[in-house]
Amino acid sequence: MPQPGIFENEASTVDLKVYEELKSLHWKLGDTLLYQPKYDLTPEEQAEFPGSRHIKPDFVLQDLQGVPLAVIENKLGDPKTALPKLRLKYSRILRPRFLYACSADKILFYDMAWRGVDAGEFRPVSGFFTLEEMKRKITQQQQRSREQEIVVDTNIAGGFDPSAGKVRYYQLDCVKTLIDAYKSGKMKMLVHMVCAVPWKCSKCGALKM
Repeated sequence: MPQPGIFENEASTVDLKVYEELKSLHWKLGDTLLYQPKYDLTPEEQAEFPGSRHIKPDFVLQDLQGVPLAVIENKLGDPKTALPKLRLKYSRILRPRFLYACSADKILFYDMAWRGVDAGEFRPVSGFFTLEEMKRKITQQQQRSREQEIVVDTNIAGGFDPSAGKVRYYQLDCVKTLIDAYKSGKMKMLVHMVCAVPWKCSKCGALKM
């Protein structure tokens, strides 16, 4: 059983059942397994979700670096409330790859990497992933993304600019540099480019670069 006081008085039968199953899969409480952790929202997130100053999921599964991999919500009594909350709120703030919604007799699962027809609804599953299975799934998806050819739409960037009378090759070079960095595993990048086309100030009417 869990340590005394960890689950306090809010623990439900579903909480304890989920905890026991996660423990059997070697998720460690207080390490890779968090019970009702509290995450404070940034001012930007509070503006996006009015009335919320923090979130408190039932369970969060994280890797050894503390990066959230999955959120588990056990209050599935009202799926119309629980499932949108998982997909629209918890997933936006914590950005986990996997979502679970549980009740006493079922587990529903959603993979944020699903696309197209796969990205519809939560699906019933028989259990949870282990940490190793989650890491393997994430690595496989990253590899597929790196191998996928990305075509730049030159109508948006890198095409011919009539006002400047030349091709915006610098935009294309910048986009390709970002793509190469992304495929090499870089997730955070900052781009700053000087506008090469003159524009007219709306206040004084002067042409500026």
